[in-house]
Amino acid sequence: MKARRQNVWTEDNIVKSPYVDVEIPDITLPEYIWRNIENWVDKTAMVCGITDRSYTYRELYDYSQNFAATLRSQLHIQDGDVVGLMTYNSIEYPIALMGAIQAGAIVTTFSPAFTTNEVHRQLLLAKPKLMIGSLETIGVIKEAIYLTETSIPIIIADNFEVDALPGTLSFADLFNNNKIDKNILNEVRRKPEDVIFLLYSSGTTGLPKGVELTNRNQVANFIQQEAEGLKHFKDTTVQFLCTHPDVTKDHLTTLERIVCGAAPLTTSYIKNLLCKAQPNLQIIQAYGLTEVSPFATSMVPGSRDYATIGVALPNTELRVVDSSDRNLGPDEVGELHIRGPQVMKGYKDNPEATMNAITEDKWFRTGDLATINNDGIVTLVGRMKELIKVKGYQVAPTELEDILKEHPDIKDAAVVGIPDERKGEVPKAFVVLKDGYKTTATNLINFVNTKVAEYKMLKEVEFLDDLPKNLAGKLLRRVLLEKYC
Repeated sequence: MKARRQNVWTEDNIVKSPYVDVEIPDITLPEYIWRNIENWVDKTAMVCGITDRSYTYRELYDYSQNFAATLRSQLHIQDGDVVGLMTYNSIEYPIALMGAIQAGAIVTTFSPAFTTNEVHRQLLLAKPKLMIGSLETIGVIKEAIYLTETSIPIIIADNFEVDALPGTLSFADLFNNNKIDKNILNEVRRKPEDVIFLLYSSGTTGLPKGVELTNRNQVANFIQQEAEGLKHFKDTTVQFLCTHPDVTKDHLTTLERIVCGAAPLTTSYIKNLLCKAQPNLQIIQAYGLTEVSPFATSMVPGSRDYATIGVALPNTELRVVDSSDRNLGPDEVGELHIRGPQVMKGYKDNPEATMNAITEDKWFRTGDLATINNDGIVTLVGRMKELIKVKGYQVAPTELEDILKEHPDIKDAAVVGIPDERKGEVPKAFVVLKDGYKTTATNLINFVNTKVAEYKMLKEVEFLDDLPKNLAGKLLRRVLLEKYC
């Protein structure tokens, strides 16, 4: 293992990674992904767990090149155009993703669980020139595009055994086109500092904002995770493995390592999993956000301190600050800030939100409360931000509140996250009805839940005479949590 720093704290209370810095090449993401492909060309890269179809690395490269050339020549994608991607996991996903990037495009991803309203909103914000969907999402995509009063091409990414649906293009036809002239890709002029991902995140507060991640952000974060002693490449879905009665020891005999990065694992989940798995199973908590590409810290392999989220990745600095942005010392509680090459460029078309999230000296404000001990090990202790974490997904209270306020019976509404054993947190609404109006909790839950993805759905509604607010009229969600939850 490479040498590690013995003292990670500086005199001004900035915490360095215990790992030595790594060199980050000045290249684009496709150049990084395919840099050593000659060593892997005939090895299997992807296998479909349902159909057993597979692709080699050579096929992934060739098909993504074909798709990129087709996007440039037939669909007229230019450098910096946005391409939307709304499909479920499949072995074709990397072909679509890398093909779009190699064509010079910026990729914006849509959750396949999104409703028409949610897709419509992101279409208006991201303005993609085309959408790549699947048979399961095509209906929602078409409805959302119709609402924008525009017309953009739609590619169906999984219609291998059926003809292209009316008004769509066949993805297989596009990436299987070996006769396409790939010389057109010489026109692509994308640099390491150019944005390649536009990912919508609720950030530290409020409605989703477009996180701009560059080639350099992504390359840096990949290399940071490759540092010796930090290679974690064997993930799975932990809560399912812990709780599903059909998952037995036999299913987990070859499982060596689990990396959890969406939301912290509870002690009960970890105990359940260790009872089912082999004794030397490594469970590693990692921490990050969309805005940091996404990882900033990770537990060291072999650690059993599951209450922590580990240490800073190479080339990453951390600090904990008070309300005046004064750096705090070891074991003091404050807001966690991150600085490093993986921090986003900013929020698209939102300089105010960018300024609020990133300080002048490039620290990203996470909105999470944390402590850092003498050895640089980070422990999360709470959240300053009001986002609700449902199975690792971020849910903005304001989004659900805005929908509730559209109901004709509601005068005011507030949403908070309440604990849930299976999901971590779930949204609960508090509503104030207009004078003389009457409705039921069930009606309001149905009113909201038909408009949002499943993970955003309301679990409870409670009626109040008024909502707690400060003198300036700002909603005090913390009071609701303390008094009613």
